[in-house]
Amino acid sequence: MGRQIISSKELSTLGFTQKSDGSFEKKQPIQNASPKVYIGLDMGETTGIAVWFVNTKKLTLYSLTFIEFLDYFYEKVLEIKKKYNVILVIEDVIANSPVFKAKFCYENTKNADGSAASHNQKIGAVCKYAERVGAVKEKTKTIIELCKRYNIQTILKRPTKGSLTKLSHEQFVKMTGYKGRSNNHERDAAVMIYGMS
Repeated sequence: MGRQIISSKELSTLGFTQKSDGSFEKKQPIQNASPKVYIGLDMGETTGIAVWFVNTKKLTLYSLTFIEFLDYFYEKVLEIKKKYNVILVIEDVIANSPVFKAKFCYENTKNADGSAASHNQKIGAVCKYAERVGAVKEKTKTIIELCKRYNIQTILKRPTKGSLTKLSHEQFVKMTGYKGRSNNHERDAAVMIYGMS
C-alpha cells in the first residue's frame, strides 16, 4: 500500500501552518484567549465578593453568607466561566501568623467602656478569634477545592501592612469611581482585584 498524500489545505484544517521553507508545523493554541474576570473574596462570617470584568472595566459588589456564596458559585461563577477566563482571588488567611494575631488580640482586648479587660476576658477573646480564623480557613480550603474541580484558577493574596484594606466608602469611591453602596467586606474584596488585567 502506497503512502497517502495530504494536501496543504487538509494540513491547514488540521491546525498546521506552512513555513517559508515549505515544511509544516503545528499551530500552538492560544492560552486563556477569553476575556478575564477576576472575582475577589474577603472571607468571614459575611463573605465580601467583588467581580471585575477586565474588558469592560465593570465592578460589581456583593455580600453573602458562605452558603449563599456556594449557591452563587454554582449558579453564577460557572455560568460566567462559559464565556470568560475566571480567576478567583482570595485573601490568604492561611498565611497569617496566628501567634502574632493572638498576641495582638490579647493585648488589645478591652471592656465596652474602654477599661482594661481581665486575663480571663482576654483569653476568651483570643479563643473566639482563633475559632473565627479556623472557620475561615476551612471555608477557604473548600473554595479552593471547588475551583480545582471546575478548573478555575485561584490566587491567594496574603494581607500585608501595605494592603489597601479597611478603606472608607469615600476613599473607595475616590479610588474606583464605584457608584453604588458598599460595606467593608465588599471593599476589601474589591481592592484585591480592582485594576487587574
